[in-house]
Amino acid sequence: MRRLTLLMVIALGLLCVLPAQAQKAAERYIPIGRSPGLSGKVTYLGKIGTLNKKEKSIGGKGWSATITERTHIWVDRSKQRKSAAIGGLTDLKEGRVVEVKYEGREAGKKDGPAEWIKVEVAEPSEK
Repeated sequence: MRRLTLLMVIALGLLCVLPAQAQKAAERYIPIGRSPGLSGKVTYLGKIGTLNKKEKSIGGKGWSATITERTHIWVDRSKQRKSAAIGGLTDLKEGRVVEVKYEGREAGKKDGPAEWIKVEVAEPSEK
Protein backbone atom coordinates (compact mmCIF):
# COMPACT_ATOMS: atom_id res chain seq x y z
CA MET A 1 0.00 0.00 0.00
CA ARG A 2 2.81 2.37 0.91
CA ARG A 3 4.59 1.60 -2.37
CA LEU A 4 1.41 2.23 -4.39
CA THR A 5 0.93 5.61 -2.67
CA LEU A 6 4.52 6.58 -3.41
CA LEU A 7 4.10 5.64 -7.07
CA MET A 8 0.90 7.68 -7.28
CA VAL A 9 2.65 10.74 -5.79
CA ILE A 10 5.52 10.39 -8.28
CA ALA A 11 3.10 10.00 -11.20
CA LEU A 12 1.10 13.07 -10.15
CA GLY A 13 4.32 15.06 -9.77
CA LEU A 14 5.40 14.13 -13.29
CA LEU A 15 2.01 15.07 -14.70
CA CYS A 16 2.39 18.55 -13.19
CA VAL A 17 5.97 19.06 -14.42
CA LEU A 18 5.74 17.60 -17.92
CA PRO A 19 3.27 20.12 -19.42
CA ALA A 20 5.46 23.03 -18.28
CA GLN A 21 8.55 21.38 -19.77
CA ALA A 22 6.66 20.59 -22.97
CA GLN A 23 5.58 24.22 -23.37
CA LYS A 24 9.15 25.39 -22.75
CA ALA A 25 10.44 23.06 -25.46
CA ALA A 26 7.72 24.09 -27.92
CA GLU A 27 7.62 27.80 -27.06
CA ARG A 28 9.47 28.88 -30.20
CA TYR A 29 6.66 27.42 -32.35
CA ILE A 30 3.83 29.25 -30.57
CA PRO A 31 2.89 32.47 -32.43
CA ILE A 32 3.29 35.85 -30.76
CA GLY A 33 0.57 36.50 -28.20
CA ARG A 34 -0.69 32.92 -28.01
CA SER A 35 1.43 31.30 -25.28
CA PRO A 36 -1.00 29.75 -22.79
CA GLY A 37 -0.56 31.24 -19.33
CA LEU A 38 2.22 33.59 -20.47
CA SER A 39 1.13 35.97 -23.24
CA GLY A 40 -0.10 39.25 -21.85
CA LYS A 41 0.27 38.01 -18.27
CA VAL A 42 3.98 37.41 -17.86
CA THR A 43 5.22 38.63 -21.25
CA TYR A 44 5.30 42.04 -22.88
CA LEU A 45 3.91 42.56 -26.39
CA GLY A 46 4.71 45.66 -28.41
CA LYS A 47 6.75 47.28 -31.16
CA ILE A 48 10.45 47.90 -31.02
CA GLY A 49 10.95 51.64 -30.73
CA THR A 50 14.65 51.71 -29.97
CA LEU A 51 17.42 49.29 -30.80
CA ASN A 52 20.97 49.45 -29.47
CA LYS A 53 23.04 46.65 -31.01
CA LYS A 54 26.19 47.74 -29.20
CA GLU A 55 24.55 47.43 -25.77
CA LYS A 56 22.36 44.54 -26.96
CA SER A 57 19.09 46.09 -25.87
CA ILE A 58 15.70 46.89 -27.32
CA GLY A 59 12.89 49.02 -26.00
CA GLY A 60 9.86 51.10 -26.57
CA LYS A 61 7.50 53.38 -24.71
CA GLY A 62 7.65 52.22 -21.08
CA TRP A 63 9.64 49.01 -21.61
CA SER A 64 13.13 47.73 -22.35
CA ALA A 65 14.91 44.39 -22.58
CA THR A 66 18.53 43.35 -22.47
CA ILE A 67 19.71 40.51 -24.71
CA THR A 68 22.14 38.20 -22.93
CA GLU A 69 23.95 35.04 -23.99
CA ARG A 70 21.01 33.11 -22.46
CA THR A 71 18.34 34.96 -24.48
CA HIS A 72 16.63 32.95 -27.22
CA ILE A 73 15.44 34.94 -30.24
CA TRP A 74 12.83 33.36 -32.49
CA VAL A 75 11.35 34.68 -35.73
CA ASP A 76 7.57 34.22 -35.83
CA ARG A 77 6.63 33.55 -39.46
CA SER A 78 3.10 32.28 -38.73
CA LYS A 79 1.48 35.04 -40.84
CA GLN A 80 3.41 33.62 -43.80
CA ARG A 81 2.18 30.12 -42.91
CA LYS A 82 5.74 29.02 -42.20
CA SER A 83 7.25 27.55 -39.05
CA ALA A 84 9.26 29.66 -36.66
CA ALA A 85 12.97 30.10 -37.20
CA ILE A 86 15.85 30.65 -34.84
CA GLY A 87 16.75 34.31 -35.02
CA GLY A 88 19.40 36.70 -33.82
CA LEU A 89 20.13 40.36 -33.22
CA THR A 90 19.86 41.09 -36.95
CA ASP A 91 16.16 40.12 -36.85
CA LEU A 92 15.40 42.80 -34.27
CA LYS A 93 14.50 45.99 -36.13
CA GLU A 94 12.68 49.14 -35.14
CA GLY A 95 8.96 48.92 -35.83
CA ARG A 96 8.74 45.13 -35.64
CA VAL A 97 6.30 43.54 -33.21
CA VAL A 98 7.90 41.51 -30.43
CA GLU A 99 6.86 39.43 -27.47
CA VAL A 100 9.38 39.48 -24.63
CA LYS A 101 9.53 36.99 -21.77
CA TYR A 102 11.76 38.39 -19.07
CA GLU A 103 13.87 36.17 -16.83
CA GLY A 104 11.83 35.11 -13.81
CA ARG A 105 8.06 34.86 -13.73
CA GLU A 106 6.99 38.26 -12.45
CA ALA A 107 3.75 39.46 -13.99
CA GLY A 108 3.93 42.94 -15.47
CA LYS A 109 7.72 43.07 -15.61
CA LYS A 110 8.86 45.49 -18.35
CA ASP A 111 12.59 45.85 -17.83
CA GLY A 112 15.63 43.61 -17.51
CA PRO A 113 17.24 40.60 -19.17
CA ALA A 114 15.04 38.68 -21.61
CA GLU A 115 14.66 34.90 -21.38
CA TRP A 116 13.27 34.86 -24.92
CA ILE A 117 12.12 37.25 -27.61
CA LYS A 118 9.77 36.43 -30.45
CA VAL A 119 9.91 38.85 -33.34
CA GLU A 120 7.20 38.98 -35.99
CA VAL A 121 8.00 39.06 -39.66
CA ALA A 122 4.78 39.70 -41.54
CA GLU A 123 5.86 40.75 -45.00
CA PRO A 124 6.35 37.96 -47.60
CA SER A 125 9.56 39.62 -48.79
CA GLU A 126 11.05 39.44 -45.30
CA LYS A 127 12.81 36.46 -43.74
